[in-house]
Amino acid sequence: MAEFIINGPYDIPLIRRRSGMIAIDESALDELAAQCQSFGKCGCYVFSRKSGRGSTPIYVGKAEKQTIKNEAFNSRNIKSVHAWLNDQAKRKLQIWTIAQPGRGRPHKTAIDEIETVVIHWARLENPDILNIQKTKGLNWWIKGVERAGQGRRPKAATDFRKMIGLD
Repeated sequence: MAEFIINGPYDIPLIRRRSGMIAIDESALDELAAQCQSFGKCGCYVFSRKSGRGSTPIYVGKAEKQTIKNEAFNSRNIKSVHAWLNDQAKRKLQIWTIAQPGRGRPHKTAIDEIETVVIHWARLENPDILNIQKTKGLNWWIKGVERAGQGRRPKAATDFRKMIGLD
Protein backbone atom coordinates (compact mmCIF):
# COMPACT_ATOMS: atom_id res chain seq x y z
CA MET A 1 0.00 0.00 0.00
CA ALA A 2 1.43 3.36 -1.00
CA GLU A 3 1.71 6.07 1.63
CA PHE A 4 1.15 9.75 0.85
CA ILE A 5 1.61 12.85 3.01
CA ILE A 6 -0.25 16.16 2.80
CA ASN A 7 1.78 19.35 2.96
CA GLY A 8 0.48 22.89 3.05
CA PRO A 9 -1.11 25.20 2.71
CA TYR A 10 1.55 27.35 1.08
CA ASP A 11 0.66 30.92 0.11
CA ILE A 12 1.32 31.53 -3.58
CA PRO A 13 2.89 34.95 -4.22
CA LEU A 14 0.79 37.19 -6.45
CA ILE A 15 1.62 40.39 -8.34
CA ARG A 16 -0.40 43.07 -10.08
CA ARG A 17 0.64 43.47 -13.70
CA ARG A 18 0.74 46.81 -15.51
CA SER A 19 -2.56 45.89 -17.13
CA GLY A 20 -4.12 45.70 -13.66
CA MET A 21 -4.51 41.92 -13.82
CA ILE A 22 -3.54 39.82 -10.78
CA ALA A 23 -1.09 37.04 -11.62
CA ILE A 24 1.09 34.41 -9.98
CA ASP A 25 4.56 35.81 -9.34
CA GLU A 26 6.46 33.17 -11.32
CA SER A 27 9.81 34.67 -10.30
CA ALA A 28 9.06 33.71 -6.68
CA LEU A 29 8.18 30.06 -7.36
CA ASP A 30 11.71 28.79 -6.69
CA GLU A 31 11.59 30.42 -3.25
CA LEU A 32 8.20 28.80 -2.65
CA ALA A 33 9.63 25.42 -3.79
CA ALA A 34 12.40 25.76 -1.20
CA GLN A 35 9.71 25.89 1.54
CA CYS A 36 7.93 22.78 0.24
CA GLN A 37 10.09 19.71 -0.37
CA SER A 38 7.20 17.87 -1.99
CA PHE A 39 7.29 20.32 -4.94
CA GLY A 40 10.14 18.18 -6.27
CA LYS A 41 8.11 14.95 -6.15
CA CYS A 42 5.22 13.41 -8.06
CA GLY A 43 1.75 13.38 -6.51
CA CYS A 44 -1.36 15.54 -6.39
CA TYR A 45 -1.89 19.22 -5.67
CA VAL A 46 -4.84 21.42 -4.80
CA PHE A 47 -5.10 25.14 -5.51
CA SER A 48 -7.35 26.84 -2.98
CA ARG A 49 -8.69 30.28 -2.15
CA LYS A 50 -7.65 31.41 1.29
CA SER A 51 -10.36 32.95 3.43
CA GLY A 52 -10.72 34.01 7.04
CA ARG A 53 -11.56 30.60 8.49
CA GLY A 54 -9.82 28.28 6.08
CA SER A 55 -9.74 27.75 2.37
CA THR A 56 -11.92 26.61 -0.52
CA PRO A 57 -10.59 24.27 -3.23
CA ILE A 58 -10.57 25.67 -6.76
CA TYR A 59 -8.54 23.11 -8.75
CA VAL A 60 -7.16 19.61 -8.16
CA GLY A 61 -4.39 18.18 -10.32
CA LYS A 62 -1.89 15.36 -10.49
CA ALA A 63 1.76 15.15 -11.40
CA GLU A 64 2.72 11.63 -12.49
CA LYS A 65 5.59 12.24 -14.94
CA GLN A 66 6.79 15.67 -13.84
CA THR A 67 7.31 17.21 -10.43
CA ILE A 68 4.38 18.85 -8.66
CA LYS A 69 6.02 22.26 -9.19
CA ASN A 70 6.39 21.79 -12.95
CA GLU A 71 2.88 20.36 -13.42
CA ALA A 72 1.01 22.70 -11.07
CA PHE A 73 2.59 25.80 -12.56
CA ASN A 74 2.53 24.84 -16.25
CA SER A 75 1.17 27.41 -18.70
CA ARG A 76 -2.31 25.79 -18.96
CA ASN A 77 -2.83 25.75 -15.18
CA ILE A 78 -1.45 29.26 -14.74
CA LYS A 79 -3.81 30.54 -17.45
CA SER A 80 -6.83 28.91 -15.75
CA VAL A 81 -5.86 30.18 -12.31
CA HIS A 82 -5.22 33.71 -13.63
CA ALA A 83 -8.69 33.80 -15.21
CA TRP A 84 -10.20 32.62 -11.92
CA LEU A 85 -8.15 35.10 -9.83
CA ASN A 86 -9.30 38.07 -11.84
CA ASP A 87 -12.97 37.13 -11.42
CA GLN A 88 -12.70 37.08 -7.62
CA ALA A 89 -13.02 39.77 -4.99
CA LYS A 90 -10.76 37.92 -2.55
CA ARG A 91 -7.52 37.03 -4.23
CA LYS A 92 -5.45 34.96 -1.84
CA LEU A 93 -4.21 31.77 -3.42
CA GLN A 94 -2.72 28.70 -1.75
CA ILE A 95 -1.43 25.31 -2.80
CA TRP A 96 -1.55 21.99 -0.93
CA THR A 97 0.48 18.95 -1.99
CA ILE A 98 -0.10 15.22 -1.55
CA ALA A 99 3.11 13.30 -2.23
CA GLN A 100 4.87 10.06 -1.39
CA PRO A 101 7.57 10.45 1.24
CA GLY A 102 11.12 9.33 0.52
CA ARG A 103 12.62 8.36 -2.79
CA GLY A 104 11.61 5.89 -5.42
CA ARG A 105 9.31 5.63 -8.38
CA PRO A 106 5.92 7.30 -8.08
CA HIS A 107 2.91 5.04 -7.60
CA LYS A 108 1.00 6.28 -10.67
CA THR A 109 -2.15 4.22 -10.02
CA ALA A 110 -2.43 5.56 -6.47
CA ILE A 111 -1.80 9.13 -7.65
CA ASP A 112 -4.64 8.82 -10.18
CA GLU A 113 -7.00 7.36 -7.56
CA ILE A 114 -6.11 10.08 -5.05
CA GLU A 115 -6.79 12.77 -7.66
CA THR A 116 -10.23 11.27 -8.37
CA VAL A 117 -11.18 11.14 -4.68
CA VAL A 118 -9.86 14.64 -3.92
CA ILE A 119 -11.75 16.08 -6.94
CA HIS A 120 -14.89 14.46 -5.53
CA TRP A 121 -14.33 15.98 -2.07
CA ALA A 122 -13.40 19.35 -3.56
CA ARG A 123 -16.50 19.41 -5.77
CA LEU A 124 -18.70 18.75 -2.76
CA GLU A 125 -17.16 21.78 -1.07
CA ASN A 126 -17.06 23.94 -4.21
CA PRO A 127 -19.41 22.96 -7.07
CA ASP A 128 -17.70 25.61 -9.26
CA ILE A 129 -14.31 23.88 -9.15
CA LEU A 130 -12.22 24.52 -12.28
CA ASN A 131 -11.66 20.81 -13.02
CA ILE A 132 -13.28 19.52 -16.18
CA GLN A 133 -12.23 15.87 -16.06
CA LYS A 134 -13.35 13.43 -13.38
CA THR A 135 -16.29 15.57 -12.28
CA LYS A 136 -19.08 13.66 -14.03
CA GLY A 137 -21.04 11.33 -11.80
CA LEU A 138 -19.44 12.65 -8.65
CA ASN A 139 -22.52 14.39 -7.34
CA TRP A 140 -23.14 12.16 -4.31
CA TRP A 141 -22.11 11.87 -0.71
CA ILE A 142 -22.96 9.66 2.23
CA LYS A 143 -24.70 11.83 4.79
CA GLY A 144 -22.92 11.80 8.11
CA VAL A 145 -19.97 9.85 6.73
CA GLU A 146 -18.40 12.17 4.18
CA ARG A 147 -20.28 15.35 5.02
CA ALA A 148 -21.80 15.68 8.42
CA GLY A 149 -24.05 18.63 7.63
CA GLN A 150 -25.66 20.49 10.51
CA GLY A 151 -26.57 18.88 13.78
CA ARG A 152 -25.38 15.64 15.28
CA ARG A 153 -24.12 12.81 13.15
CA PRO A 154 -26.42 9.74 13.35
CA LYS A 155 -25.04 6.89 15.49
CA ALA A 156 -24.92 4.53 12.51
CA ALA A 157 -22.82 7.05 10.55
CA THR A 158 -20.47 7.54 13.53
CA ASP A 159 -20.07 3.79 13.94
CA PHE A 160 -19.53 3.33 10.20
CA ARG A 161 -16.80 6.04 10.17
CA LYS A 162 -15.01 4.24 13.03
CA MET A 163 -15.37 0.89 11.28
CA ILE A 164 -13.72 2.11 8.04
CA GLY A 165 -11.07 4.12 9.87
CA LEU A 166 -12.20 7.71 9.24
CA ASP A 167 -12.47 8.48 12.98
